[in-house]
Amino acid sequence: MIYPRRLSVIRLLLTLCAFTGALRGLPCQAVPLTVLHTFGPGGPIRSKRGDRPALDGARPFSALLQGRDGALYGTTANGGAHGSGTVFRVSPDGTGFTVLHSFDTLQFGLFAGLTNSGGAQPVGTLVQASDGTLYGAAEIGGSAGSGLIFRLQPDGAGFQVIHSFGRVSEWVTGRNGGGAAPEALTLAADGLLYGVAFDEGPDEGGVIFKLNQDGKGFQVLHAFRGVVRGKNTNEGGAQPEAAPVFGSNGALYGTTISGGKGGCGVIYRMTAAGGQFTVLHHFQQTAPGFEAGESFLKAP
Repeated sequence: MIYPRRLSVIRLLLTLCAFTGALRGLPCQAVPLTVLHTFGPGGPIRSKRGDRPALDGARPFSALLQGRDGALYGTTANGGAHGSGTVFRVSPDGTGFTVLHSFDTLQFGLFAGLTNSGGAQPVGTLVQASDGTLYGAAEIGGSAGSGLIFRLQPDGAGFQVIHSFGRVSEWVTGRNGGGAAPEALTLAADGLLYGVAFDEGPDEGGVIFKLNQDGKGFQVLHAFRGVVRGKNTNEGGAQPEAAPVFGSNGALYGTTISGGKGGCGVIYRMTAAGGQFTVLHHFQQTAPGFEAGESFLKAP
């Protein structure tokens, strides 16, 4: 789904309450917020509506990655030269903003939906390998319209699709065993890429997958079941959206935004090999914080 373009802002420093002061009952002290870059319309190209597209990108959904070179790397879901999203780089002081890659224009396919050669609408945080290569996921587009995994160099060179989700024939039958709409990746200590796809899979509730950095060895580790219509419930959760993380015990932890006994998502744990899958918590509509849509942060 393509969302309407909105102006968005990267905020590096959030306004925070001083933690120790809050505990002691002292007045909170605000940390100054600095705007590093504002995304907005620009450039000579006008759309059919008469407005100018945000050539530097629009709607940055995900967190930033600080690369090995100290620069900040991120993605926007929309905007760019073709309106399909961007990968960008900016210095921590806000200087040197550069669009590294603009995703291709989408075309409507009869059976595959919105397709192109290089994907569109990246919404997850990038990851960086030891050799400096950046990896990410595009939620839609690709040859089958169901998203893909890509990589590129920190200077924007060498953009390459390493895995495309789905095939046209699978969409015709109404089921895509490998998943669709990849959301986010995690780079494991063993060098493999682990990630989640929001939709489809053998049981139509999304999947957890892994693959090599060259795109080979793609494997579905766990398939989430679709939810009961009208109730949005199931036993194991559905529609994973946030990147899973590895615990110190080697297990993979993550969340889904729907399914579970309460219909509002779950927290899960799974062995890295795709063996035992355990639901640790079912979110309920009556409980605060239902619908889990963000990644965990592993404590040091």
